[in-house]
Amino acid sequence: MIKLIAFDMDGVLLKHRNSWERVFSNLFDFKEYTFQGLSKKRIKIPEEINIRRHISKSFDVNDINNDLYKLYDFRERTNIKMVIISAGVHSFAEKIANIYGFDDYIGNDIIIKNGYINFIKNVDPSKKNLNLDRFLRLYKIKKDEALSVGDTVFDASMKKSSKYFVAFNPFDYNVIKNADFTVYKFDELINIVKAINYGINIEI
Repeated sequence: MIKLIAFDMDGVLLKHRNSWERVFSNLFDFKEYTFQGLSKKRIKIPEEINIRRHISKSFDVNDINNDLYKLYDFRERTNIKMVIISAGVHSFAEKIANIYGFDDYIGNDIIIKNGYINFIKNVDPSKKNLNLDRFLRLYKIKKDEALSVGDTVFDASMKKSSKYFVAFNPFDYNVIKNADFTVYKFDELINIVKAINYGINIEI
């Protein structure tokens, strides 16, 4: 019986696969915008930029996956806990959680110190299972009652703390190799959870 589903954000709940790129690509010309890469840089924010306001404006509701509302409806009917675990922008995860009624969320963040960005690593991209462990303890849910969803090999680390890992619209074959199921729409994910919880036979 699945009682908790943990979701990656970028590329799953959001169409764009890198929320940090959405924030910084129109401010700085970097070769990469991954959290790992950005956090190693010494980045000075221009004085005229209010970075919190800029981050908030960088969130685009049109970037939200088109059928995410189906998860909200499914959660309302089943009371399954749904959480977001993302190495992406924390405030983006917060907005999605508030709009769609997720039970909890965690993402990475920044603070400004002496005009420079300090990155706060709440989520290690390659060790998301540690965050999932905390949510399982918080909600008193067992590993065998959890399912995780992601689109990259980093997300597959959540498999260590969940019975099933679902690859969602993956672009890397290695993600598919590590997944118990592969889906491309939330309808398909919902059908998998129904099959597990209610013994319904489906073809994936």
